[in-house]
Amino acid sequence: MVTRADGRMPNQLRELSIEHAVLSRADGSSRFSQRDTSALTAVYGPAEVKSSKELLDKATVQTVFRPKTGLAGVDDHVCEAILRQALEPVIQRTANPRTSITVIVQVMHDDGALLACALNSASMALIDAGVPMSAVLAAVTCAWLPAADGSSERRLLLDPTLEEQTAATSIATFAFESTNQEIVFSSTEGQLTVDEYFYTIEMAQKAAANVLAFMRLSLERKFSKSV
Repeated sequence: MVTRADGRMPNQLRELSIEHAVLSRADGSSRFSQRDTSALTAVYGPAEVKSSKELLDKATVQTVFRPKTGLAGVDDHVCEAILRQALEPVIQRTANPRTSITVIVQVMHDDGALLACALNSASMALIDAGVPMSAVLAAVTCAWLPAADGSSERRLLLDPTLEEQTAATSIATFAFESTNQEIVFSSTEGQLTVDEYFYTIEMAQKAAANVLAFMRLSLERKFSKSV
């Protein structure tokens, strides 16, 4: 099996790292890193919400996605919408009606699979804030690249670096919930055959299980230190 430029196998994730409660002024925060890709998330709330955004039966979820430098562009606003779409299904919004939960993701460094990293960071920050959730969210990005031997077949790489992502012909990001490992969000760029699509889901689901296991271990260590 052909290894990658960074020495990983095609189905291997990068080293994961989680830092909890890194921002003192936020209700919850987390920095999630996949080697050189890193995102820092702050969560505020549940808190009072403007009457114009108030929902009588559930909390309003607001998301902000900030690039490493400069002002937010169109792609960043797309990421904001994706964050909200992926997080809302696992937040128990009816537990705190007529309030707002604000999730702010700051990009620290992007070396590929940034969207998955941001979703993982947000998931951990929500838990740190004590926001009621029905499940933990874990996300994985996959990339299809031309075969290394120049053949017509493509190869699937998990957790691509920015270099791999740039060379990819198709990219897919999936977010799974921890209870039944069901997909709560998916995004694809480029064309995939039906077989490729379902194979991508299968590999992403297995990888997400590893991400979830790492999250659980990190949370266990955090809570054991606080006892």
